[in-house]
Amino acid sequence: MTPRISVIIPFYNVEDYIAACLESLRAQTFEEFEAICIDDGSTDASFEVARNTVGDDERFIFITQENGGQSAARNRGIERSQGTYLLFLDSDDYYVPQTLASLYERAEADDLDDLFFSARTFYDNFKLKYTNPEDFDDRVSIDGVMSGAELLVQFEATEAFRPSAALHMMRRSLLDEYAIRFYEGIIHEDLLLTVQVMTVAQRAAFMNESYYMRRMREGSTMTVKRSMRNIDGLYRVSIELRRIMSESGSRLGAAYIDALAHRIFYCWDVIAHDIVTMRCTEDAQGIPCSEKEKPDYLCELEAYADALPLDERGDFRLHVMEHAAEVDRIYSDLCDSRTYRAGRVIMALPSWFKVRLRALKR
Repeated sequence: MTPRISVIIPFYNVEDYIAACLESLRAQTFEEFEAICIDDGSTDASFEVARNTVGDDERFIFITQENGGQSAARNRGIERSQGTYLLFLDSDDYYVPQTLASLYERAEADDLDDLFFSARTFYDNFKLKYTNPEDFDDRVSIDGVMSGAELLVQFEATEAFRPSAALHMMRRSLLDEYAIRFYEGIIHEDLLLTVQVMTVAQRAAFMNESYYMRRMREGSTMTVKRSMRNIDGLYRVSIELRRIMSESGSRLGAAYIDALAHRIFYCWDVIAHDIVTMRCTEDAQGIPCSEKEKPDYLCELEAYADALPLDERGDFRLHVMEHAAEVDRIYSDLCDSRTYRAGRVIMALPSWFKVRLRALKR
C-alpha cells in the first residue's frame, strides 16, 4: 500500500536521542506512513540503536551514506519517498501521538499544499533555557486557507514566522513540479526551502497546535558557537531569496515583496550581529582587535569576500560588512555612554532578583 505520509529523518551521531524520536513515530495513532531514516555517516551507535528500536516494522526504511550534511540526506529522502505528503523530523526531536492523524485530516479536508504547525521546546539543562530561549508555542493563530504567499505575509505581520522545515507538512508533488530541494553544503537551508514552497503553494494553512517536541541540547546546530558557516549560510540564502523576490514579486504583489524584503534584511542583520560577536569574542581573548594590525575575524571576512565573484563581493561588502561595521559602531557608542553605564548599575539588582525568582519557580 502506498503510504499517505513520508517522514524523512536524517541522523548523525545521535545514539542518545534517536530511539525516542523513532518510538514517537511508532506510537502515532495514524499508521499509513513510511519513515525514511538516513544515516549520514554516523561514527557512533546511532544506526544500531535505530534499527533495534523499530525491529521488524516494515514502515521504517534505512539508508546509509557517507557524511554529506543534513540537506544532502534530506534530499536523498525526498527522492526515495512515496507519500502524498512530506514531513521532516529532526533526529533528536519527537512527535506527540496524534500529530500525523491531525495533520493528514486537516490537509485532506482543505486540499492543502502546505500545512504549518507549532512546536514546544524542551531543554536538556537549566542553562540552555536562558542562553537559547525559544517561543515556537507562543504565536498568534491565523485562521482559514490562503495561498502560501499570503500566509507568509500573515506570518511576518504577526511575527509568527518560524522557518523550520520540520514545522510544516508539504505536498510531495509540489517539490517535484517546481524542482524544489534543500540547498546542499550550507546551514540555515530551512529558511530557503520554506519560502520556496510557500511561494508556489496555492492552498496553505496554519494549525497553531504544538505537535512537535523540539529538543534544545548542547552540541546541536542551534547551540554551537556561531562561525563563518552561519555567515556563509545566511548570505547564500539571502541571495536566493532576493532572486525569488525578483522573479515572483510582480506575480504575488506588494505585500509579498514587503514580507520577503523584511526576511532578507533579517538575514543580513543576523549576519551583522554574528560579525560583531566574532569581534567581541576576539577582544575577550586578549589583545583588543583595535590594537592589532588586522584582527583575525576581519581576515576571515576579507578572505571570504575575496573568494566571491565580483558581483557578489560588492553585495557582501554592502549588505554584510558595512552593515556590521555600523551595528558595531552603534553598540560601541551605546556602551560607552554614561546613561548606559548608569542604567546597567540601576538594573543590576532587579535583574539579579528576576533570575533568582525564575530559578525558584522552576
